[in-house]
Amino acid sequence: DPGGMFQSIPVSEWSSQEVKAWCRSIELDNSFNEAVLDDLNGPKLLALSKDDLEKRGVKTADSLKILEQIQWLRHGNFKSRTIEFCGEEIPEEFLCPITHEIMDNPVS
Repeated sequence: DPGGMFQSIPVSEWSSQEVKAWCRSIELDNSFNEAVLDDLNGPKLLALSKDDLEKRGVKTADSLKILEQIQWLRHGNFKSRTIEFCGEEIPEEFLCPITHEIMDNPVS
């Protein structure tokens, strides 16, 4: 699966091709227009804020999903609808402080 190749490359070294493959893997590739994706590499992706996404025409609901996924990337985890969690240690900020379960949509 050539679309999964991004997983073997550090995010800091991603080109726009890996960013596009990652967006497809989390089913958010339709949130960006093609010109925006052509301009995004790994370091730019990791640095995106909610304002940056909205300036690029991403809807608020989609921007929150994208930021959540970027947060996973910052911790070295690829979370997608097709990849199951590999039993690695879960970062503390992803766990509910009350139930200690993984939060689907944590509030920052």
